[in-house]
Amino acid sequence: MNGKRGPHRQSGFTLIELAIVLVIIGLLAGGVLVGTDLIKSARVNAQIAQLDSFRAAFSTFRDKYGGLPGDLTPTRATPFGFAARAGTPGSGDGNGLVQSGNHAGNGVYTLLLVAGETALVWTDLGQAGLIPGTFLGKDCVQASGGCTDTLNATGTNPVSSVIPRRR
Repeated sequence: MNGKRGPHRQSGFTLIELAIVLVIIGLLAGGVLVGTDLIKSARVNAQIAQLDSFRAAFSTFRDKYGGLPGDLTPTRATPFGFAARAGTPGSGDGNGLVQSGNHAGNGVYTLLLVAGETALVWTDLGQAGLIPGTFLGKDCVQASGGCTDTLNATGTNPVSSVIPRRR
């Protein structure tokens, strides 16, 4: 024997190397999960902020114009240049309620997605400059049981919406 040990190295990872890799993988997975939670939280906060802005716009309109958006009578709405309305129940009657325009005749209103004063709310708020956008202020186009925006002449993009879209 010459006193030298032969090269008997075994190839592979040590426990320390494997532990470091597992820690890195855990940190990456945790970061992804936290990131998705932050994105979900941001979406919820954006929705809350949008609802708060609608609430503020509604209150500002009521204070400035002396009535609810959509519910102003024709004689009150016309001087301010708001959309035309019939002044009938559910269509700008000034009764202090925002109602659908589909009246059954016996004081009963059928539930529609957007009609009458409920559509005029968004039109009035938009025309008053309290919310961004231009809105139709009338019933939307019914298609296969759903409600769709009115399309432009080429049939591709909505000219305006009946209700605001999520930002």
